[in-house]
Amino acid sequence: MDEPFEKRENACEDHEMDTEASDLLNDLQVRLNNVLDDLSSTFGNSFQSRITDCMRQMASLLYQIKGPLNENTKNQVEGDSDNMLRPLMDFLDAQLTLFATVCEKTVLKRVLKELWRIVMTSLEKNIVLPQGNDTLVSLTLVSVTGQGAQILSAAKELGHLSKLKDHMAGDAKSLTPRQCAVMDVALDTIKQYFHAGGNGLKKTFLEKSAELSSLRHALSLYTQTTDTLIKTFVTTQHSQGSGVDKPIGEVSLQIELYTHPKSGERKVTLKVIAASDLKWQTSGMFRPFVEVTMIGPHLSDKKRRFQTKSKNNSWSPKYNETFHL
Repeated sequence: MDEPFEKRENACEDHEMDTEASDLLNDLQVRLNNVLDDLSSTFGNSFQSRITDCMRQMASLLYQIKGPLNENTKNQVEGDSDNMLRPLMDFLDAQLTLFATVCEKTVLKRVLKELWRIVMTSLEKNIVLPQGNDTLVSLTLVSVTGQGAQILSAAKELGHLSKLKDHMAGDAKSLTPRQCAVMDVALDTIKQYFHAGGNGLKKTFLEKSAELSSLRHALSLYTQTTDTLIKTFVTTQHSQGSGVDKPIGEVSLQIELYTHPKSGERKVTLKVIAASDLKWQTSGMFRPFVEVTMIGPHLSDKKRRFQTKSKNNSWSPKYNETFHL
């Protein structure tokens, strides 16, 4: 593929051109660029499955890296990174050597941008934050009234953050500090590869790409404490809402927060008053109840889940049950 209109436009720069001809040429150039963008995107996406396969091989190599990150193992990080990247680099070398031979320069850069995007998103999805089999925390009774709305909305979002902590603590695919260090070096290597000493993509494009920023942010979550994640969530909230498109009910809560003046111990008293506007289709027995779960740090030795009694066939059940957390 080439770009004859772009070359023709450059050739005509030193000659006067009437407005109509100039507008027509510019329009054709825009249309050509759009077509090339679409073709490059389609072409790049055709390699998605093969890149995903490379990511699986890389993940396997990365998870084999064991041990702590200390002065001795820091010297091995670069070698570990090169070894982990081998499946991806072998694939890219074979493909880009061919592309560089048959593609015009501007087309090649478009293809490089698509491959960069796919590689970054695949790293995040398949290695840094792989999807588990379990689902994220969800609230079944939403549109909470009063102060409880903010707390439960926060709890739902923090459930997404705690998902990462669960992933780190118990999943065989968790990343250790040493593995995170290997990933940091790997990102720099991939970035240099796509820059290709100035013959590839510009450094400014690579550094400012949304995909790289998202990947680095996801990787940084592994080294942050739960307290830091909670503070980040709280300070970035600008509005509160149920976060659910189709709520199935509303629950009324009364929440009191208490801090002991001497010991500093904190207690939460939560009263589940009632539920209303329940939307649930069933032909059998309907026994609604409310389950309350506290999410946060320093709770491993505390009871964090409470459940009200169920109410038989009540679509507006009254509970008036109090829990102390």
